[in-house]
Amino acid sequence: MRSSASRQARRAPRTFSGWVKAFNSLFKAEPIRDKGPWTGINDVEVAVAEYGDWRNQRRLHGELGHITPAEHKAAHYATEPPASLQRTS
Repeated sequence: MRSSASRQARRAPRTFSGWVKAFNSLFKAEPIRDKGPWTGINDVEVAVAEYGDWRNQRRLHGELGHITPAEHKAAHYATEPPASLQRTS
């Protein structure tokens, strides 16, 4: 029998778990249900890749001032070079 502490250690924090559930729900609705019918697994793989690209690169994000994540990242690196390129001495 496992202790209560070992069960709790394996659980994700509630906020992360909630985020995952919300994302999974959106993911099922947006690229999977709304874009069918699918003729095979390859169609689903392409839809997943396109959705990932849209979500991470091209969607307007309200928390970022209604710009895309790619634009936000580019603006950030234009003012702050990546740590790997900064001098340490």
